[in-house]
Amino acid sequence: MSWVRIPPAAPAVCIVRKAMPIDERLDRLTERHEALTQSVEPMNHEIAQLAATAKQDGDNIRALARIAKIHERPIDDARGRRRCR
Repeated sequence: MSWVRIPPAAPAVCIVRKAMPIDERLDRLTERHEALTQSVEPMNHEIAQLAATAKQDGDNIRALARIAKIHERPIDDARGRRRCR
C-alpha cells in the first residue's frame, strides 16, 4: 500500500492517510451507485403517479369549465322568455 501526504492546513498540522487501492475505490463507487439507483426508482414511480394525477385534475377542470359555460347561457322558458336568475 502506498501512503499519500496531504499538505498541512496549518504549519503545525500534518495529516497522513492511506491511499485507497483502486479495487476498493471501484467497490465503494459501485455500492454508492446501487444505493442511488435504489433511491431514485421510488421517486420515478412517484413522479409518474403525480403526472397521472395532474392529467386527471386537468381533465376535471376542463369538464367543470364546460359545465360552467353551459350554465352561463340564458335559460328560456316555454314561452320563449328569459328566466331571471
